[in-house]
Amino acid sequence: HIMGNNDSLCSYCNLPLTPTKLLYPIGEKNYHLDGFISSQWETLGDLLKRAFMVTIFGYGAPTSDASAIELMKKAWGDVNSRNMEQIEIIDKRDEDDLVETWEPFIHTHHYRVKNNFYDSWIANHPRRTGEAYLNQYIEAMFIENNPLPQNADFEELWDWYDRLQSVEDKSM
Repeated sequence: HIMGNNDSLCSYCNLPLTPTKLLYPIGEKNYHLDGFISSQWETLGDLLKRAFMVTIFGYGAPTSDASAIELMKKAWGDVNSRNMEQIEIIDKRDEDDLVETWEPFIHTHHYRVKNNFYDSWIANHPRRTGEAYLNQYIEAMFIENNPLPQNADFEELWDWYDRLQSVEDKSM
């Protein structure tokens, strides 16, 4: 499956891309029956296998989503083999409830729960988030936050990111 903006041309066949479903099944999931959904779960699995940090945004992992949770558990693997990985959960629910929900993905104390995106690690270190984490907690470099500007529109955010990207481009 090729993804992109609706009505953009596919780089493979040169036909316009078509929208995917906006709403997904809420009863029996049957993710494998929809080619696009199936490919997205496969991609998520590949990424989870290699991930060092995972940020979960407001997903409560309901029991009705058992097949999705099982797919993620399979990709993540044994939590005891993921002893350096870090999980960050951004959600308004109670921390104890969230930790219980996501316990199969959390190795001991390697997690953070925030109820505000702007308090999260990813919002305070939005470029090279994993590198910043390793510098702070493994290398003991005691870095400073570089937070996203709050209440910025997209143009302001792109300008802000462009400055970070240009510094990275110069260092390569």
